Amino acid sequence: MRSSRINSRRILIARGGALGDFILTLPAIHALRDAFPDAEINLLANKAISSLALETVEIDDIRSLDASGLVPVFIRGGDLPEKWQEYFRQHDLVISYLHDPEKSFETNLRDLGVARVVAGPSKIAADGPHAAIQLAEPLRELGIAISDFAPRLQISERARKDARQKLGSSSLIALHPGSGSARKNWPMENWIALIAYLIERNVPVTIIGGEADRSQIVELQNRFKNELVAFAIDWPLRDLAALLAGSMFIGHDSGVSHLAAATGAASLVLFGPTNPQIWAPRNENARVLLAPNRELAQLPFATVCDAIDQELMRIGIST
Repeated sequence: MRSSRINSRRILIARGGALGDFILTLPAIHALRDAFPDAEINLLANKAISSLALETVEIDDIRSLDASGLVPVFIRGGDLPEKWQEYFRQHDLVISYLHDPEKSFETNLRDLGVARVVAGPSKIAADGPHAAIQLAEPLRELGIAISDFAPRLQISERARKDARQKLGSSSLIALHPGSGSARKNWPMENWIALIAYLIERNVPVTIIGGEADRSQIVELQNRFKNELVAFAIDWPLRDLAALLAGSMFIGHDSGVSHLAAATGAASLVLFGPTNPQIWAPRNENARVLLAPNRELAQLPFATVCDAIDQELMRIGIST
């Protein structure tokens, strides 16, 4: 719905954080576009997010938080280069999710003449509602209603085809055995057993990994040298999203799991110590498997295998 309280022609969203943080902000971005279909909506975010953000049709222009000359805008009264002063001046509304405890960023923007600066949460409250709902708070302040809190990315068929060609093989199930935190990971011996189980059933598997998953990936690469097992390591997020859009996905509470769910992939997300009421994907294509006693080591291997079989049957695939 279009808000009657504000009338913005050019809007900037300043969003720090990692992949999951950006994905969980997508419902707010979608609602902002619905409210202002003719406005220019720009994004200031971490460089790694840029290629992915281009897949969200709501974004018109993207700049990196790491860009040269930008640091002074985060320092009260900083000497910001003229090109950046002009960049911020052309926006009449800025929604910031940046950590700005002393309001240096907000104050500098107001001094540059930005008509309205609205601060969103830079950190999700552990005792609050779902993260996507918390991240929509700035829009409620602007009088914009949101009814759909499921992040969605539209991935073109061409992008999916390019991802398949880059992988060099088919991928029925994509697995991400990492998360950035050992506490949130299902034990590696279970992942090894799961991959072996899928190979026995002649199911093509792609194992996803990045810098934070290096040790797990090396172990799996050494163990599985099979034509049914492919690896997508350190892929740009745009390419990874396209790969996930054409696969079923299994992973932990991580940004990659949110990415998979946002592409529409049938997703199984294994949860342990973190709260799924706050952090689980809200997409209807995502299913949470919550470990007993919130300990992933206690999540039975058979439970995960049964859930995979059920999901494959649900989407019409027999193995």
